[in-house]
Amino acid sequence: MKTKNLFYVIFVLITSFFVCNADFQQIVDFEDEINDGTPLQSSTLPLKVYFDEQADQSQTRACDLVSRTAIFNQTFLQYVKEDYNKPELTEVFSRDGSDIIQFLKITTDLNLDDSITYVGLRLFHNKIKSCDLILGKVTNSLLENFNEYLGKYFDETEDYFKTELEIIRKNLEKIIFNKLSDQFAKQENFNKSKIAQQTTDEIFTLITQSVNHLQKKFDDHKTKERLRHVTLRFVETLLDKTVWDDNSAEEIWPSFISLSNNIQNLALSGIIDHLDDLDDLLWSLTHCFCRYFTSFGISVPTAVYNKIELDLRNNTISFLEEPEQDEGIKPKKEHITEALMRAKFKAYAYEKNGIISQSI
Repeated sequence: MKTKNLFYVIFVLITSFFVCNADFQQIVDFEDEINDGTPLQSSTLPLKVYFDEQADQSQTRACDLVSRTAIFNQTFLQYVKEDYNKPELTEVFSRDGSDIIQFLKITTDLNLDDSITYVGLRLFHNKIKSCDLILGKVTNSLLENFNEYLGKYFDETEDYFKTELEIIRKNLEKIIFNKLSDQFAKQENFNKSKIAQQTTDEIFTLITQSVNHLQKKFDDHKTKERLRHVTLRFVETLLDKTVWDDNSAEEIWPSFISLSNNIQNLALSGIIDHLDDLDDLLWSLTHCFCRYFTSFGISVPTAVYNKIELDLRNNTISFLEEPEQDEGIKPKKEHITEALMRAKFKAYAYEKNGIISQSI
């Protein structure tokens, strides 16, 4: 009977090992590629190379907007045809977001319209969707550069409609005043029909110009909103795929804090314009962090857990101390604390005794 129980225990341990090992396999393969000590080999060329091959970029910057846009589009299209479509780029983007950052720098340097930035970000976002995993350092770097290069498109606080109405009011006063002054200066009897027709024509012209101006402003606003929308979806996708390298486990918690700060900076730069969007992204970060520790926390040293727990006890992470926007829900901090507690139990058992526990 004892022999039978012993065989059963051995069977359970072996089964648990292979189940857990299957969970780890994807990230282990990913980490092996990162830490094998060899440079990243790829048949793709960085985006920067395409633009460096231009004869004289200073001449390009000196061109008018239409010419700059045409030159950029031609070069970017070459990159899309020759490298963007290669499946290898998916692997590159998992650990290196340099092409996306270079794109933002180049469009800023050439002072191109936000419509160009929107098209490029949308393409890169769709490519990022094909990545299984994305390193935390890549996500952090991209968020930092989103804040640096995209905030300029959202720094306008002017109420276009209110401004345009004020312009119309002032111009109407000017039209009426000029008509009356002209008639008094000539000391002529009022020709009511003539004056009414002239005034109506001028007012109609004024309103037509204002409507056209507002339409352009509205079209520009729609482009900005599309850019805002694709940026927020891009960030959401990055957070959904973010993992950390447990060979640099001491960097996981600082990376999480940096990500939370970069997300909040998206609101300061105007990219996020509603508290709900900010809260949604902070929830995505929270679930991303919990998911990582639930799946891979067994390989994280217990010293890292101790540091995180100390910061949580000392209330040092500001967004985790804020009340939740939605009444009655479990706070983000509680989600993180519970996930860490479960993962730490497994990590301690594995670190001390080599035991892989599935009990919690």
